[in-house]
Amino acid sequence: ARFAYSLQKHFRRVNTFVFSTQLVEITEALKTRDLPTAFQSLSQQASGWSGGTKIGDSLAEFNRLYGRRMLTRDTLFTILSDGWDTGEPEVLAAQLKTIRLRVKKLIWLNPLLGLADYEPITRAIRAALPHIDVFAPAHNLESLLALERHLARGRS
Repeated sequence: ARFAYSLQKHFRRVNTFVFSTQLVEITEALKTRDLPTAFQSLSQQASGWSGGTKIGDSLAEFNRLYGRRMLTRDTLFTILSDGWDTGEPEVLAAQLKTIRLRVKKLIWLNPLLGLADYEPITRAIRAALPHIDVFAPAHNLESLLALERHLARGRS
């Protein structure tokens, strides 16, 4: 949430969503003046957190409800997830393919990628990798700062 909050403070056009089994837009909650207020607002919006993660289904919902309006050739579409998914990998791959065709760059940040023994072997990650432009770690501040080269061109 801190990362998304910072992105919204430094980039003019940012829309932020969270997902587990369902998609929830949190853009407005992150527009508050301070992070503690944003966290309080987020705690009231979260739902579906005990049912596992359905990344493909959540992206399908995003594409259906927001894709045509929010995805453009200027969009940097970023997913922050460890890739553990209870949904079908084919659904994830199809939704990422749809997104990738509409955006400038698809970035997947994975906190596990910073671990020395991590291998992208989950069904979801294997299905996702062909559609991802940047697959990068997000396990510490240094890994997030390294994203600057990918995000700087999207700043407006």
